Formats: sequence, structure tokens, C-alpha cells
Amino acid sequence: MQRSRIRQSQDSRGGGAPAQVSKLVRAADGDWRGAILLGYYTGARLGDVANMRWEAIDWPNKVIRFTPSKTKKPVAIPLHRDLERELLKNAGIGRAALFPSLAGKGTGGKHGLSGRFAAIMEKAGIEGKRTQASGGRRLSSLSFHSLRHSFKQRNGKRWHITRSPAETHRPHIGGNEQGLHASRA
Repeated sequence: MQRSRIRQSQDSRGGGAPAQVSKLVRAADGDWRGAILLGYYTGARLGDVANMRWEAIDWPNKVIRFTPSKTKKPVAIPLHRDLERELLKNAGIGRAALFPSLAGKGTGGKHGLSGRFAAIMEKAGIEGKRTQASGGRRLSSLSFHSLRHSFKQRNGKRWHITRSPAETHRPHIGGNEQGLHASRA
């Protein structure tokens, strides 16, 4: 099987180009298809994606609202039409998990969600640079977090500072970019 690498960003942390994300979605099964798209179109971290609830989707306004577990700062991100189509295939309601097979699972380790995503990357023929870490562990430069970097790259030039909940709902990536929002594409 021929392997490709997700294009590396300028900061070497990687970012999924649309073609590679498409390969990941095709290689994924079940809830992972939607989870990959949610990570790609929202920049949400794997744990937040896995535990996202249907109540986070504001269907009438086509916005996803959630509070990232790391920053604890609410975000609102436009619902991309490709993600919307995928979510509508198995739409649920209220407090039910968007991705029941991923909800409540740990992200770390070979058998956690990160390890399962690595297996999807391998199946898709996508690999990052591998390095040896302490304790005999092998690390990859690409992971689910690369989808977050891709989101930041795509929206970086359109970020605006805003904190007002009364403003038009523009996505906020969270993390070190506190108060930065991307306009709807």
C-alpha cells in the first residue's frame, strides 16, 4: 500500500489537507467518520469530540456550541455543510452523545482513542514522522490533533477578536488564542 503524509504545516505540527481528510473519512468506520469531520471543521480536541452531545448542535442557526474541557471557555463554530450532512445520517437529540461508541473512552495509550485514530491513519495510508520517546514509546508527528492545526491554518487569516455573546456567532478555536474567532466561510 502506498503511504502519503498529511502535509506538514509551517510549524511542523501538521495539518490535514482536504484530500488527506477525505482519505481518513473513507478509511474510518461508524462514529469515527463524523468524529474526524467534527475535528476537522471545528478544531475540537479528541476528548471533546468524543464526548460531544447533540444539544451542542444549534440546527436552526447552523452553529456548534460547546465548552472545551481544556480552556473551559464556551465556543460557537459554524456548522459546515459537509459535517451537517454526516451528522444528519444518525441525528439524535439532547444529552445523547454524537458518537456513542467513542463517548466516555480515554484518549491516551495504544488502545485509547488516539491509538484507534492512529490505526485509521495507517489504514488510510497516512503517516507522520516517527520518533522514539522515553520508555520505548514511538511518537508520530501526526495525530487527531493535526485536524485542529488544520482548522487553525484554514481560519487563521479570518480570526477576529470578540467576546460578546450578542455578536454574530463566529468560531473560536480556544487554547492560546483566547478571544479569537474565525468568520464563517
